[in-house]
Amino acid sequence: MKEQLDYLKGKDKLTKYEVDRANALLQIEIQRLALENTRANKSKLRLRRDSQGNYTYQYVEDVEETKEAQDKLQ
Repeated sequence: MKEQLDYLKGKDKLTKYEVDRANALLQIEIQRLALENTRANKSKLRLRRDSQGNYTYQYVEDVEETKEAQDKLQ
């Protein structure tokens, strides 16, 4: 990403194609970061039972939000 930014800063004039391409790459990067954040965000609480019969609560990722973020990235 930094290489792309340095390349664009080094040019005197930018074509519409270069601007559109840079915007598209930026949107892809934003969606990729959103997907990573969704996977790391443990927002759902699930009740689990271990092998000894004890119950514990565990935070897990929201599968629906992760799927939405993956769809947006594609």
